[in-house]
Amino acid sequence: MNGTSAETLLNDNCNARAAIMEALDTIARMEFNGRDYYPVPGSFEKAREERSKHVMAVMNAAAYFEAIAEHCSDAVAAKEARRA
Repeated sequence: MNGTSAETLLNDNCNARAAIMEALDTIARMEFNGRDYYPVPGSFEKAREERSKHVMAVMNAAAYFEAIAEHCSDAVAAKEARRA
């Protein structure tokens, strides 16, 4: 009825997920070396844990937009079925 169309929401959420996946790819290619944390004992392990926590948060954001896109895709399909 009123508001943003399911097609627009689908496209927007797919684009948001794609951008997040590109960011994850960029993060994966970043240099991350224990020598950058020398000589403080345990600092590399702590940095690795922090990095993993943040990567998971970004992955959760991608999953969030994917779930919304799937819902929008279902709405688009239902709308098209009603037209037929």
